Order: sequence, then structure tokens, then C-alpha cells
Amino acid sequence: MKTEISSNLPDARAHSGTSVFGLIWRNKFNFVLAGLLVMSLAVGYLVTAERMYQSESRLFVRVGRESVSLDPTATTGNFMGVPDSRERDVNAVADLLDSRLIAEMVVEHFGEQAILGESSSTDGLGSQVRRKLSALDDYNLNPLQVFSLRDKAIETFQENFSVLAMKTSSVLTLTYEAEDPQDAQEVLSFVLKTAMDEHLRIHRTQGSQEFFVAQERLLREALSELEMELRDKKNSTGIASLVDQRKTQIDLIGTLKQNLITNSAERDAFQAEINRREEYFAQTPEQIVTHEVLGQPQAIGQTLREKLFDLEVRERELSAAYTDDHPQLQQLRKQLDDARGIKESETVPVEKMTGMNPNYQAAELALQERQALLVASQARTDALQKELEIANTELNRINDAEFDLSQLELEIELVRANYRKYSDNLEESRINEELQAARISSLTILQAPSFSNTPVSPKPLATLLVGMTIACLAGVGLALYREMSRPGFVPTNTPPLKHPVRALASAQSTNASSPTRPEAATVSSALETPAHPR
Repeated sequence: MKTEISSNLPDARAHSGTSVFGLIWRNKFNFVLAGLLVMSLAVGYLVTAERMYQSESRLFVRVGRESVSLDPTATTGNFMGVPDSRERDVNAVADLLDSRLIAEMVVEHFGEQAILGESSSTDGLGSQVRRKLSALDDYNLNPLQVFSLRDKAIETFQENFSVLAMKTSSVLTLTYEAEDPQDAQEVLSFVLKTAMDEHLRIHRTQGSQEFFVAQERLLREALSELEMELRDKKNSTGIASLVDQRKTQIDLIGTLKQNLITNSAERDAFQAEINRREEYFAQTPEQIVTHEVLGQPQAIGQTLREKLFDLEVRERELSAAYTDDHPQLQQLRKQLDDARGIKESETVPVEKMTGMNPNYQAAELALQERQALLVASQARTDALQKELEIANTELNRINDAEFDLSQLELEIELVRANYRKYSDNLEESRINEELQAARISSLTILQAPSFSNTPVSPKPLATLLVGMTIACLAGVGLALYREMSRPGFVPTNTPPLKHPVRALASAQSTNASSPTRPEAATVSSALETPAHPR
């Protein structure tokens, strides 16, 4: 028995080496049946499946105002703009295109039936099945239950629509599949138009222009009121420019003080000069002799001199004619002596003429001039003191009005700064409104939606290849199932018996040329369907 078993083991191993092909050959009918069934399903899918057409478009996301600027309402103070990265801009646009908002707008524009296509028709087999299963709707057991046709259309649109954003590119690729190429192109065109409109709307704050218009008007009115108040205040105080007038007043006070000091020095000098001139004037006579004549003949004195002269002449004549003791001569000489005595006792007449002293007049004139200058200097000092008091009073008034005017000017400056700021923001908002009205966006259609009559699904070659692959796998699976369903089937990975194998080695060496006996055939048939040793 051991010899018979071991003599047929090599045939069993040879049979196990070709077990797959043998398995297929023994179950060729099941293999072909499964393959034909799967291929029939694939061909049926190709025949009955709705052809889907694709429209493709490309959208370029360039750098625009949306990327490098802030909304006016966010820039009412000092700020430093930090632009978003290009990747974030592109992803934001991709999210907008892939959002439910766009899907809802597409469904509302084209309608549910246009998005769902012919597959939603009520005359097809699917609709009949759904009507049959509608009885399970109340129990929530209907797998084909449609709660909302609108939601189903939105879901269908989202399944057929795709957005591809490359990481290192600013171009988005948009595709949409529909049962009609014209519908695919129209839907994709509407998606682009709607996305660009929504992109503008998203980057604009609603009501910002109206807000800034109202604020700008209020600030302008407040600024006008403050400026009018400042004007009235300046008119009432007489101050046109606080800084200039204060500087002018300070310069005037400085000049007045300098003039006052100079005038006081001059006045002291005049006073000292007047005192000195008064002393000199007191010592100067008012009248002086202007003309003096000595020996001026008078009426009696002149006659006496004439008589004396005559006597001297007569004495010379008598002296020449007579001797000294001549009585006539002596008498004459006596008369001459008497006359000479009278003449000697007589004083010399002096004629004097007096007049005003010019030094006295000059001193008096100079004194009067200095006194006049002193009076003028005193008057000038009084006037300068009064002007200085007035200037100080004016400066005090300017200083008193400075607080009110400074507060008003500061408030006006603050309101004016806010007015400029809101005016700039109003202009920014107006530009945004104009850009939106003109439909100017940073999104540019790089490629318009395409129109193609070539369907993208189903694809015959790919479908047939997949069908053939599945058919082969199904045939092998069915053959394996039939093989495993036979009685006495043992898996191929069952470990062999140890002792029969040793016997096989010894039997092959002794009975290699012996013919096969009936018992060996019986054992071989048993080896084809071996049982577990235990």
C-alpha cells in the first residue's frame, strides 16, 4: 500500500503545478458564462449610459485692489497694509467657485430639470422604480427618496463641476459636465460671470459709501461752524493771527522800552545841561558896554581948554616981547596958572554906549532850547510810558484770548484732519463703487468656456478593458467556487504527510520501471481528492 501511494505522488504534484489552468479548463463553461455576463453588462452600460460632455475654462487671478488694499472702513486710522500671498488669493477664489452659493445661483438660474438632465425624467425606468419605492418614504426606508429636488440639483451640479488650482500657478481650471455640450458651456459661462460678480461683492463693504457720505457731511458742517466761531472770536478780539500779533506786540514793547530808556537818558542829559547853563546864565551880565569914547569935548570944558590954549599962546608971545618981571607977563602967567589948575582939576569926559550881552542872549537861547528839549523829552517819556502800558495791556489781552483761540484752532485742526480722512475714505469707497459698477475685477477669463461634441463619458475602450478584467476575475471566481463546492475538496495549501513522503522516496528507487497496477490507479484517484489524514 505504501508503495502504491508513493508511486503516484509525482503525478499529483505535476497536476498541482497546472491547477489554475486546469481549474479554468474543468470549469470552462462557468468561466465563459461569467465573462459573457460581465461583458454584456459592460456593453449594456455603454449602450444605455448617458453621454456626458465637458466644457473647460481657465480663470486667471491677477493682483488687484482686492489683494493690496483694505476696505475704507478698516482704514479710518493709521495702518500698515499686509497683502495676502498669491496662494491664498487663488485658494480664496477656488473656494468661492466651489461654494454652495454659486451652486444655488446656478440652479436658480437654469432650474432643477436643466441641471438634473434627462435622468430625472418621469418616463424612464428609474422614475418607475422610484414610484414603486415611494411607499417606503414614510418609514425612511426608500434608498432613492428625494427630499428636495433643488438640493438634488445642487448636489448634481457640485458633482459635475470641478475646480483645479495648481499650487505654483495663478490660473484656475474649471470644468463642468452635462448631457448636452451647449448646456455645459452655458452653465460654465454663468458660473464665471456669477463668480466675478460675487468676487466684487465680497470685497466691497455694503453701505460704506453712504456711511462716509453722511460722516463727511457732518464733519463739514461741524468744521464750518467752528471756523465761523473762530472768525467771530477773532473779529471780537481784533486778533487775526495769534502768533504774528503776539510777535508784533512783543517787538513793539521791546522797541518802546528801548526808546524809553534812550529818552530817559536824553532827558537826564538835558536836565544836567540846563542846570549848568542856568549857573552860567546867572553869572553872565545882561548889559555890557558896547562903545566907549575918552576925551569927548563938552561945552564948558572945551571952552576952558580953548582959553588955556589962547593964554599959552599969549604967554609965549609976551615972553618973547617982555621980560619975566613984566607985570603984563606976570599977570598973564598967573592967569595961565589958574587956568591950568582949573584944567587939572577937571576930569576927562568919557562917553560910553551899553547894549545887550550876546553871550547872555546865547546862553538864554540855549537854555530855552534845552528847556524846550527837556519838556519835549518829558512829553515823549510820558507818551512812551502810555504806549508801553497800552502795548502791555494789548499783550495781556492777546494772552487772555490765546486759550480760547488755541482751543478753537486745535478743535478745528482735529475736525479738519478727520474731514480729510473721511474724504479720502469716501473717495476710496466711491472708486470701489465705480469699479463694481464697471464690473472691473482682478479675475480675468484666460480661456472662455469651450464647446466640444466629444463626450468624456462613458469611454468605450476604458469601459471594455475594465469589463474584460472584471469578466476574467468573475470567471476565475466562479470556477473556484464550483471547484470548492465539490465533495472532498482539500485546499492546495494543506501540508503533506511526512511518512508517505519518505516512502515515496524509497519507492521511486525500487519501482521506477514497474507498470501501474489497478491498486495504484485507485490510490491516484484518491490523491486527486485527498482527505485529511486525521
